Amino acid sequence: MGKVLDALGQAGLEQDTCVIYTSDHGEMAGENGMWWKTNFYEGAVTVPLIGSHPGRFRPGTRVREVVSLIDVSATLRDIAGTGPMPTSSGRSLVPLLEGRTTAWPNEALSELPAIDIGPIPAVRMIRKGTWKLVNFNGMRPQLFNLEQDPHEFWDLGSAPAYSKIRGELLAKSRQNWSPEESRKALKYRARNHALIAK
Repeated sequence: MGKVLDALGQAGLEQDTCVIYTSDHGEMAGENGMWWKTNFYEGAVTVPLIGSHPGRFRPGTRVREVVSLIDVSATLRDIAGTGPMPTSSGRSLVPLLEGRTTAWPNEALSELPAIDIGPIPAVRMIRKGTWKLVNFNGMRPQLFNLEQDPHEFWDLGSAPAYSKIRGELLAKSRQNWSPEESRKALKYRARNHALIAK
């Protein structure tokens, strides 16, 4: 990263260039007794997302709203002045990064299709503010309040006191979701990859 930033400085482009540092997924490093990524605990589902645009973003701004990686492409298109992508639901982070007040939905959705190694069902996770619901297809959901329980030790998925938020998030997690269609699409993609490899 240092070499990239130095090159921008030497070319006189550092004030006009947006740099975003991120990754595709996190990795559990022993948290909750896990050492793998195919889950929705915070260690695996959160990633670094650092943006710099000296001519535009306020230095040292920390965004507390829930955002998603699909927002990165919308942000870059906004900065470049192009129109939105036709099928993306990503939102531009520019208002948040510039410190402007905005009506942000403060939620993110993530999905893991069923995997043929072991009994791993299709899973969908929705995060809304401090709440996170993990919807395992055909099983009872997990529910966590990340403000009160940042390490996700207390599963509130069957606690009667949280039935309202659980029902709201469960309904949102099921919108436009077909685990069977996802599985078919994944198998089709894998078959095509196998043909290309030969």
